[in-house]
Amino acid sequence: MDLILKYYKKYINMLEIFNLLAKYELSPNQYYMLISMKEGISCPQINEAQELRALISKDFIYTGEKDLTQKSFDIIAEVEGMVKLASKKVTKAVLGPEASDSIDKYREMWNMGKLPSGVPARVNKKELDTKFQKFFQKYTYSWEEILAATAYYIDQFERNSPPYLYMKNSSYFISKMTQDKSQESTLANYIELMRSGDDELKAKTFSEKVV
Repeated sequence: MDLILKYYKKYINMLEIFNLLAKYELSPNQYYMLISMKEGISCPQINEAQELRALISKDFIYTGEKDLTQKSFDIIAEVEGMVKLASKKVTKAVLGPEASDSIDKYREMWNMGKLPSGVPARVNKKELDTKFQKFFQKYTYSWEEILAATAYYIDQFERNSPPYLYMKNSSYFISKMTQDKSQESTLANYIELMRSGDDELKAKTFSEKVV
């Protein structure tokens, strides 16, 4: 079983979410419609006209309009808060108890500006959380090795002229999909390079074919 899915099943209590919807007298389909309206997308899998009438009668949508009332925004925020809390627990379970601090340290190692390629060197923390969750499903490296390999990689490209030429950003360094649809990790390569003590860039390629 996928490790992340396993932890989500552990930490997201669906019964609590359904009980919350029941408290507001909302069916799952009606909540689905509220979310769809908030995001500006359609929900063809349900009878929209029927659910719209029910939502108007319960004061989740303004009569004669398709604008959500504050009541709708309140329940959406409450459900999203439950999911966000579960997500934090998943990150901690997969990446370790010091994950948040370690990701901050990793992120701060990268330049705040753009690389010569035009992309930002430092990406947002949420994207790094997702990348590292997948990374730790495949590899068992320590955070100490990850930070050391990252420092080694950045140091090499700082010496280029111009600096950082051909360098990957903080997200693609962890993993990037190749042309043959494989996920390749330059970070894993550099950790193995440091473990071997080989100063030549002959690291073993770590990749996994995407099914």
